[in-house]
Amino acid sequence: MRKRIFSTLALWAVLFLAIYYGGVYGFFVLILVLSMLSLREICALLRHCGFKPADIFVQAGGLLIICAPMAAHIAGCNVHAIGSATLGLLMVALGIWCLKRPFDSFIEKSVIPTFLALALVPFMLQWLVVIALKFSYSEYSGVLIALWAIAAAKFTDVGGYAVGSAFGRHALAPNISPNKSWEGFIGGLLSSMAVSILFVWGFGKMLPDSFGIWTAAFASVPIGAAGLFSDLLESVLKRRAGQKDSGAVIPGIGGALDLSDSMLLSAPVAYIILTAIL
Repeated sequence: MRKRIFSTLALWAVLFLAIYYGGVYGFFVLILVLSMLSLREICALLRHCGFKPADIFVQAGGLLIICAPMAAHIAGCNVHAIGSATLGLLMVALGIWCLKRPFDSFIEKSVIPTFLALALVPFMLQWLVVIALKFSYSEYSGVLIALWAIAAAKFTDVGGYAVGSAFGRHALAPNISPNKSWEGFIGGLLSSMAVSILFVWGFGKMLPDSFGIWTAAFASVPIGAAGLFSDLLESVLKRRAGQKDSGAVIPGIGGALDLSDSMLLSAPVAYIILTAIL
């Protein structure tokens, strides 16, 4: 537990320092590193499940997807759909690749897992970069809103663990994650709302006027819920692979995928919500 707390505090410190000194570019670099490490780990889990994702294609494709919004921003182009378009082009390449061996297990064993790895990790995380770029009304507004989206997802997990450990009685998904409870789920959502209130109270002067305390608090609920289901999705994959953690690069937490898991489904949900309210 001490290692987990220390690693969590250290990671948040690194994130804030990267944003303070590098702004949106510092944030982008951290998301890029997290995405590439998570992508490597999800490919390893898929191999443990008996699949054979194309590692070189996955790494190159993941790099393109994450870098596409930033490249479009630097070029002065629209950043909103460039990541989706990049994934679409990679799907075209995968479709052509299917013609190599269309009638054996090649498609199920290699092509589909390759696409899933790209769709689940870099494509999802690139929405955090899009949020940071799209909502940059001032120097730090966009990247702070992206940081709020991360906090809303991660503190659902933190609050859920704390409340669930103390009061959990009714299992949420016993076949997937026996330690998660409905009490913890509700406590996690309340924790996410509380963190959102504190976040806007602390950084309100650098955020848009339409992004008020209660707007952020209620918007955090679907983001936190998506983060929980994202975490459960990773748990399914780890159980299928027979692995406790996705890796061991972060003491007390596990791998990069263990860190990013709750952001995967919550990032596009956050983008949709923010587009509607800002």
